[in-house]
Amino acid sequence: MEYVPFGNTGLTVSRMGFGGIPIQRIDEEGTAKLFEKLIECGVNYIDTARGYTVSEEYIGYAMEKLGCRDKLFLATKSMAATREAFAAD
Repeated sequence: MEYVPFGNTGLTVSRMGFGGIPIQRIDEEGTAKLFEKLIECGVNYIDTARGYTVSEEYIGYAMEKLGCRDKLFLATKSMAATREAFAAD
């Protein structure tokens, strides 16, 4: 896997990331198996959104089950228009 700088943070992320929308079509265990493969392939950038139904929940389950939270960069999105609304979301 090729890695690239993550802005000016000094961190690097995999050039290839994973978009979480397909997770809504599988279950928690399927998500955990998928994450095992992603990590095995060197993917460490995961993108999801609150609007992807169960994606955030299943990703959380997979990270907890595999103990891999410290190996991944997780990005999420919200339709919230203010900081307060985002925190509530």
